[in-house]
Amino acid sequence: MPRFIAIASLVAVLHAMCASEAAPPGFRPGQYIGYWHDGSGVFRDCTPVATWNEWDFKGKDKKEEVPDKERRVNIAWKVPHYNWCNGGMIITGGILVAMSDRGGYGFYADRVAEFAGAEMFAYDPATGKELWKTDLDHWDLVPQGAELRKEVLALNRSLTEIYRAWAPLGMALRERSKGLTLDETRYRELSKTARAFFPDLPADLAALKGTVYDSSGYEQLHFWKTLLPKYHPNIAEIRNRILKAGYLVDPWAGKYDPLGINMQTPVSDGNLIYTHTAYGGVFCLDKTGKIIWKKWLGGGWDRGAAIPSPVLAGDHLIIVGVDDGKKGEVRMALDKKTGKEVWRAPFGGSYQTGPVVLDLPIAGDAARPVRVLYFQDGKVLRAKDGKELASGIGAMYTGRPYGVDRDIVVIGNTLQDGGGAAKVSFPEQPGHAALRFTAPSEDKVEAAILWQGLKLDGLGAGVVVRDGVVFALDRNKVSSFDLITGKPLATASGTLAKTHHMAIIAGDLLIGLDERGCSAVVQISADGKTLKPIGTSRLGDRVYGQAGGATLDKKFSYGCQFFASGNRIFIRSMTDLYCIGDPNQPLRLSKEHQ
Repeated sequence: MPRFIAIASLVAVLHAMCASEAAPPGFRPGQYIGYWHDGSGVFRDCTPVATWNEWDFKGKDKKEEVPDKERRVNIAWKVPHYNWCNGGMIITGGILVAMSDRGGYGFYADRVAEFAGAEMFAYDPATGKELWKTDLDHWDLVPQGAELRKEVLALNRSLTEIYRAWAPLGMALRERSKGLTLDETRYRELSKTARAFFPDLPADLAALKGTVYDSSGYEQLHFWKTLLPKYHPNIAEIRNRILKAGYLVDPWAGKYDPLGINMQTPVSDGNLIYTHTAYGGVFCLDKTGKIIWKKWLGGGWDRGAAIPSPVLAGDHLIIVGVDDGKKGEVRMALDKKTGKEVWRAPFGGSYQTGPVVLDLPIAGDAARPVRVLYFQDGKVLRAKDGKELASGIGAMYTGRPYGVDRDIVVIGNTLQDGGGAAKVSFPEQPGHAALRFTAPSEDKVEAAILWQGLKLDGLGAGVVVRDGVVFALDRNKVSSFDLITGKPLATASGTLAKTHHMAIIAGDLLIGLDERGCSAVVQISADGKTLKPIGTSRLGDRVYGQAGGATLDKKFSYGCQFFASGNRIFIRSMTDLYCIGDPNQPLRLSKEHQ
């Protein structure tokens, strides 16, 4: 396969070409609505508020803050939203759509999962009222599926009861493994309810040492892999039966998170809604929640395939899934109308976002574009048939988004595949790089390095590109750069939270979110030369990793994605869904989301 070619000498020429071009109104507007909006993280038709607040905190000068009092500012509404997956929301056809996933240890302590697969919700964006929810399972497509489904639902209820009794003690053991104090009095109190399910639990704290109860690592891993099988030996048999159907008993092993394994953001063409689950299921729904078609790819679950979100490329739904459990992960195009397979190609990466969809003029002829898919393992495939057109490009940070503007893609060039399998080969320098893609023919794609080696932020989550400008959020700092040359345009400092996932541009605001629910907000100019940090807005009344909690409610995941529309911003925590905006102003959705 042809490899990418660095053409540093063309930078000046490309800059002149770009300057003379009329910038289109956004990156592929109307293509689809899905992961990171349309794949760019840019929401144009927006006039959001710039500040919001839910709780005031005290003890900011100490190691651990605590909530002081509730003080809501610019929260239009907030509703409970449990058991969500580590993916984003979309608004299409006037409804807000989000995914949830069975599993997630934190929720087993206080809420039963009453569905047996993944689940899709729809909400009224004006009020937060739940409109419908649909269980996205494929039990009808597997042998003895109906019986297995009943078994999973019964298991959900049983595990909730057991884990509710164990979780407070388990959390205390985890704290102890980190050097925090667990005294005798607290241990005796916490162990009372757990003893009903684990009768020989030592009565005294000192007796824990060297026993099966003394967790030295992740509390959940200890609970599921060691403690539970000792008293409930049938759990392994149940797990094996369910695994054969493509499901998991305990999807997110080893993490104290109220998460399922699923990470995809749904995608929509404005008419129908599509999604793919970690369990190998692909679904097409209408806007009432009715399943139009579904498909099971066979085989078991796969963590790598759980991460890339589906995208739409014309009439093709592009997914990464597990084949039949024998051939491993595959890229696949399905006919979006029927679910019928169009093509498939091997997939060698992991921990990736979905591909970038690019329309490239063939030999510079805008009337003859070729639609291609650029994946994070460095390959470019032709969308219509899956033919590989290029390979060997540098990779993104694990699971991070690309910055995209027309035919230019900004990547965080670290390791060759999203999972870190090989060293950097192109571009040669680690750090961020800008690549301009061209198609000399329908069968060949090339990319020129415009610049490389910039360290724009610490995690690769705070970078968004819009109209020839690269914006980068870092802790207490924001910067902008020329997309073509990489030259700095502006830098500003302020009290800004560290962005994890995922920064967006909404109107004239650049916004990032950390895992505590703190949002960094910066006002930006169209040319990137003016950056005005507004500060940090915060949601939630719990501190990430707070000691003493049986569940980490109000935690905001690394994978949290904003969705902005009109005069509102939508954010969800592990337990709640927020609509940010002036509650005295009626909802206005962007035209493309109506």
